[in-house]
Amino acid sequence: MDLLTTIALAIKCSKEFEELTAILYENLSSLYTNNKEFSLAFKWLSIESYSHAKFMEDIYRVLNITISSYNCREFVGEPWRRVEILLDLIKKNADIDIDEVLNGLEIIEKFVGEETYSRLIYPLLDKLIKELNISLTIVSNIFSEIIEEEKYHENIIGMLKGKSNR
Repeated sequence: MDLLTTIALAIKCSKEFEELTAILYENLSSLYTNNKEFSLAFKWLSIESYSHAKFMEDIYRVLNITISSYNCREFVGEPWRRVEILLDLIKKNADIDIDEVLNGLEIIEKFVGEETYSRLIYPLLDKLIKELNISLTIVSNIFSEIIEEEKYHENIIGMLKGKSNR
């Protein structure tokens, strides 16, 4: 797989994973309305995830890259399956243990921030910039900000875990 195809796949699947994660947070916000603080945090995380998905969509368009066949569930792997499992439990109105949910979310956020953006997309973009001899300084800076936001998402989940253990 060439560099452009790899970047296209990574960005396309990041967009779709952010959207899936946003849907999960939105559902959790509605599910935990009895705890206003949790509901608010989940709603905020949903909005941020949708925002990141939109940015990925725009990056895809700005770089003018395409990919015809892809399987994001396979590309993302275990974090994708974890989100699907949690969404499935919510749809079935299953009794969901908040600690189990938060442990799953912690893994998901770590994957998105550390693995996807820090170790995959950002270095690939950097390589593309050098290879094509183009300047994407603003895009790189926005990616840096998204990486920081993802770290903050992890912190929010950590704070929620601390509150649930009381």
